[in-house]
Amino acid sequence: MLIWLGVYVAVAAAALIKTNATDPAPWNTVLGVTSGVKVYSNFNATSYDNENYYPEGTTWQNGTYTGLQWQCVELARRYLLVTEGVVFESVDDAVEIFSLRTVKNITNKDRLPLYVYPQGSSTPPQVGSLVIWDRQGVYSPFGHVAVVVNVQNTYIDVAEQNLEDTVWPASAYYSRRIPVSFTPSAFNVKPYYNLPNETENVLGWATFNPRHRAERRPGPPEKKAKTANAPPRVHIVRAKTPVPVGLESTGPINRTYEDLVKMTAEHPLFAAKFAPNPNWVSTLTMKPSSKAKHKKIVAMDCEMCVTINEATKVRNSKTLVRVTVIDGENPDDILVDLIVHQPPAGHVVFSYKTHIHGIKEDTITSSKISEDRARKEVLKFVGPDTIVVGHSVYGDLASLGIHHTRVIDTSFLYTRKDVQAKFKTPGLRDLTKQLLAIEMPAVHDSFLDAKTTMMAATYTLTHPCGEVLYYDGPRTDTADESTLDASAVTIPVVKTTSTPVTATPVRAPSINNVDDDEKDTHWLVHKIPKGLYNSDVEQFAIQQTAVVPTMVENIVFKDVWGSCCVHFRTPGHAKLAFRTLVGKESEDPLKRPVKTLNIHDAKGKKFSNIKVVQVTQRNKN
Repeated sequence: MLIWLGVYVAVAAAALIKTNATDPAPWNTVLGVTSGVKVYSNFNATSYDNENYYPEGTTWQNGTYTGLQWQCVELARRYLLVTEGVVFESVDDAVEIFSLRTVKNITNKDRLPLYVYPQGSSTPPQVGSLVIWDRQGVYSPFGHVAVVVNVQNTYIDVAEQNLEDTVWPASAYYSRRIPVSFTPSAFNVKPYYNLPNETENVLGWATFNPRHRAERRPGPPEKKAKTANAPPRVHIVRAKTPVPVGLESTGPINRTYEDLVKMTAEHPLFAAKFAPNPNWVSTLTMKPSSKAKHKKIVAMDCEMCVTINEATKVRNSKTLVRVTVIDGENPDDILVDLIVHQPPAGHVVFSYKTHIHGIKEDTITSSKISEDRARKEVLKFVGPDTIVVGHSVYGDLASLGIHHTRVIDTSFLYTRKDVQAKFKTPGLRDLTKQLLAIEMPAVHDSFLDAKTTMMAATYTLTHPCGEVLYYDGPRTDTADESTLDASAVTIPVVKTTSTPVTATPVRAPSINNVDDDEKDTHWLVHKIPKGLYNSDVEQFAIQQTAVVPTMVENIVFKDVWGSCCVHFRTPGHAKLAFRTLVGKESEDPLKRPVKTLNIHDAKGKKFSNIKVVQVTQRNKN
């Protein structure tokens, strides 16, 4: 380990590899420029021990230390500093970058998340990601890091120092073009050199501030060059992956957490959702405690069950089961994480909701932690000046019996586009997937939910918010369905044999034929076996009815079977779509029409005896 000016620094680069006849450029030569960042040669003409060659010592950019000249880690730090205004902490070897989880904003010194994805992850690298190689084989003994400057379906382009040290061709913007494999479930960086008995093990990639992208699928292969030579390198300046309309920024955004508190308080539902309750503890009037260690900002999430008061028979669907609080300034620091005993005296549990949060009944009943004790533990860290971050955090505070209004509620900061008003409020999964490029597990985990909510709040400091989320489903480019003459509908028939099939016209009621007292009509799809997804249900609805749902809710499983609701633009559209379904017709105990049918998944596997119920909700007189 080297100590330079009191800072532990990285001596982290691969040994020089000469792969062609191009001579390495002398030390300190500018090899090329990418996104305004210069890439330098670290070639030592008298020695190939370049990983230990830094004749002029350290590099500083606008007063910020970036590393030793001209190591691979130095470029990685300088690139993030120039393009994003952040740096990661000093490391001894390039491989250690893979273990980092934060970067520092050089302006306000805030710690921001660094997202690390292993080789084979379903989340690909993006422009600005750092690809990290292990310390074995070609990149022995320190490993290697390179900056991604272009991502395609079959290759990535990277900029790097202390490897080949050759000057880039004119108009080039990268050091190497490395082959990759990209499927919907896995992204892998392939070997570049393919040397005998020399491994090129990629640990993965680290991404700061991941930008949303539509789910990428491998497209057609890139056209080969007409000659045997490699295709010419075209100059592209910071060609980042496009983001959907509405998420792009029209200018720099520099919010503070205080700004987000104010934005939350200005939401039209704030007064109602965060109203005081005389039976709760208010952080504004609670007695000070000598044990209190109030934090500046925390993130919170709770898991709940449903209980019934034995005397009044009143249900409480927000009964506390688990509470997790993390430090907003260090999201890996868990301040509170408690399983809460249920049910309290005089109540019985109606539903433990284990299928939602994964906490088993015996775990809940065996806990010795009461709701009062859980609340006291939370209030050790939450005081009147603490900012509490959460998604629909008013529900979490209510389950704890705490009145607190200094909050950032991410469900108030974002809304969905192009859906009915009742579906405008996004779920946390909308934020994690579309903003953070994180796929959440099916079962809720209050620690993970709290941490990702904090990440979403941090993301909002520098990105547009409001009506920027979308419903991730198919759309048609046909005329507005409300103007469609639906007296006859053609049902697309799935071809299952070699016999040619033709579409059969089916008479259906007009979409305007709706009762005066009808409030809403949708489908309830149940008896769904595991292995089928809401996207399969959606595709089935479109293929079989030619009517596009406005939303297909996530499938919720209870024991063996799952269920979900399918919503349409109007009750008439829902009735029209149901009428055109082909299946065995019956009624359920509530006299609602039911059709039993088969649904195929994306791979063509058939799932049988799934029931679709037409549910009509009427206005109360």
